[in-house]
Amino acid sequence: MPNYLDIDELAELLGTSSTTIRRNLRLAARNVPSKMHIPGTKMLRWRRADVEVWLEEQVAMFGPHRSKN
Repeated sequence: MPNYLDIDELAELLGTSSTTIRRNLRLAARNVPSKMHIPGTKMLRWRRADVEVWLEEQVAMFGPHRSKN
């Protein structure tokens, strides 16, 4: 299922930990892309296309991250 990400793949893509993603799902859902529900399972999955849209929205809303040199 290359079009779907598990929590570890999402964490790697976002540069964070799976623990942080789980915490944000509970406390600040707006800080992570919307997850999918796969009927009959408790697996967390994200559609790659949805994650890409969410990332673009974050950049548009907050601007690109700029490091100080």
